[in-house]
Amino acid sequence: MENREALIKRIYSIAFAFLSLFAIAYIIVSTDTFNKDYRENIRDFSDGWIINSTETININDISNKENLGKVVLEKKLPEDINDNDCLCFEALNVNFSVWVDDEEKFSFKSRENLSGVSYGSSYNEVGLCESESGKTVKIIYEGVCDHFCGARIINPYISPARDYIHMTVVDMLFSVSASALIMFLGVVLILIYFCIADKSRLLFDIASLGYASFILGFWLFIDTKFMQLFTGHIYLWRALDRIVIFFFGFPLVRFLNSLTAQKKAIYERIAFWLSVILVATLISRRYLFNIDMSKSYPRALVVFVVTIFVFINVITIDNTIYCKGKGIAANMKYFFVGVTIFWASVFADFMLLRMEILSGNSYGRVTRIVTLLLVIIMLFRFLKWWTRSQQTIERDLFINKTMQYAISSDSPENSIKSMLDYMGEQLKVRAILVFEEHTNGKFRVTNHWLNGGRVNEKIDLLYLPYNGFVDELYDTFTANNGRLIVDDIEKYKSFNTTLYNILKTNNVESMVASPLLDNNKIVGLFVLIDVPKDLLEDTSEIIGINSFFLAQVITRRDEQKRLKFYSYNDPLSGALNRRAYKEYIESGLDMSSAFGYLVCKINDESEINDLQSLESGDKKLVEMADILRDIFGEDNVYHVGSSELVAFGFESDETIFDNDVDRVRKQMNHKELEAFIGAVYCTFGTMDLSTVIRHANELMRKNQKEKAGNPQ
Repeated sequence: MENREALIKRIYSIAFAFLSLFAIAYIIVSTDTFNKDYRENIRDFSDGWIINSTETININDISNKENLGKVVLEKKLPEDINDNDCLCFEALNVNFSVWVDDEEKFSFKSRENLSGVSYGSSYNEVGLCESESGKTVKIIYEGVCDHFCGARIINPYISPARDYIHMTVVDMLFSVSASALIMFLGVVLILIYFCIADKSRLLFDIASLGYASFILGFWLFIDTKFMQLFTGHIYLWRALDRIVIFFFGFPLVRFLNSLTAQKKAIYERIAFWLSVILVATLISRRYLFNIDMSKSYPRALVVFVVTIFVFINVITIDNTIYCKGKGIAANMKYFFVGVTIFWASVFADFMLLRMEILSGNSYGRVTRIVTLLLVIIMLFRFLKWWTRSQQTIERDLFINKTMQYAISSDSPENSIKSMLDYMGEQLKVRAILVFEEHTNGKFRVTNHWLNGGRVNEKIDLLYLPYNGFVDELYDTFTANNGRLIVDDIEKYKSFNTTLYNILKTNNVESMVASPLLDNNKIVGLFVLIDVPKDLLEDTSEIIGINSFFLAQVITRRDEQKRLKFYSYNDPLSGALNRRAYKEYIESGLDMSSAFGYLVCKINDESEINDLQSLESGDKKLVEMADILRDIFGEDNVYHVGSSELVAFGFESDETIFDNDVDRVRKQMNHKELEAFIGAVYCTFGTMDLSTVIRHANELMRKNQKEKAGNPQ
């Protein structure tokens, strides 16, 4: 019933997820998400520009490497300009002005900022009107710095401003989304770190990984120029672009160091001061020596990248040498692979840029994709570890609770029952069976727990043969870390038919078993029947540990039985001794219910001992005790004197008790034993046991006198 209900819930969840995703996908596809009609209003205006009144070129072909000084670009506007059109273009580190015929329409001159006078990139829309159709537009620009070769105007369009912004955002959407996701995952990792109470148990420093991911994602996000387009604040984002990346090194090295066995603090300190010194150098050169960051930044970035690259290799090699010397696993292989892939992606983007295969908003896509994948992989690795760690904690708590039950009672039997009750209820299994070795070469169920809904269920798994079954399981236990997990019984049909037949006969769907060992010998089996499939692995680990404690409790139980046997059993006759008799009549006997009391004295045992030796007398005592135990039960016969035995009978009727007494006399005669018997039956129990005992002794003496007066 529970499985059916769980299946129905799962079906509803899957159906809901499918319908919601389908609805979202339908809305996306059926609306204007992929509509590119807006591009019909956008006209590429790159071709046909006259540069410095000399030659006609494509404006995008002006090389980054040329330092042309002041540049004058001219071109006629289309004849069909309307009032919504703008001349839209991207300016890179230039001061410029835009003219239509002899009228200045727009001008821009960079001002000093934290990075110098360079500003990186700006998006510009110069409004046009219908009356300017066919007129000559002129763009005059020069680099903001004399030394800077990359100053230029690129990607001009004639378009409504809204459509131009739409197109530009769509073009940069992938890079923006990837960068934002890297930042988001970094924030997630940081939040996870602060939500964890015991940070000493962490697999690695997720806070540093999160901060490094956020910094790198933020820098890549700035590099998309989305915020320059969206906010218009070009100097803010230029300054952040020049500075932020240098804060990436310290958390990266700190994260890497957390993966090592040594965790040397010196590496983190060097990385810290490297970032501080590089940032301080950039700012001091900017303000003390008036050196624009467009000149000093590339050199600082090269120093930073090379230093971090060397750092990673030094830390990795140092950790490998240390672990090899200590004979422990370095566990750095996957990190090294990830870093190698990251540097390869950076190099790939650089080569794609050099070869002009990817540029503009497409530049850096490989790095962004690889970085995003690496962060996701690390996040999933952490979540997987954290899930397993929580399961381990819960499992340990479960095992500790089971151990508490194991030691909660002075009675091992009660401890075993408590353990099985707790495990069965918590693990939601169908049954728990404890098999113990029996004298006939089979393993018998000695303790069990059945699910509350199956209290009356018949247990057919009562006996298991050792030869050909349990002995074969030993190899399975050895090969599987001391446990057997059966998730599909059909797997055992071909190579362990005995196990398959037992499981099939009893409708067992899944099972977990572990051996009970005593000096590496199997003395029992701990078996859980129909374990939920999602708990099989955890359950196997639980009983793998609990089987050890269960074996100890069973050993303690057997030891108590042995001690009790030696304390309460007479080694000569095999009956219970006088100590057991006294305790029983004082606290064990239910005197409110019917019972019979029989006292038996062997005739002249001392004389027999004198005439026929002690061995013959002992034999008579043993034979008499065997007769009484056979008729009244092993736990109801006591040797209370040198030649005196007592037996309790719990027959429901006095006639039955008298018949049992007659059976004693007949077996005495059959074995030629001479003894005197006194027997009393208390139909309603008794208030005074001493009266019963005295009356039985009187009857015994009477029987003795009768036999003395009538010798056979």
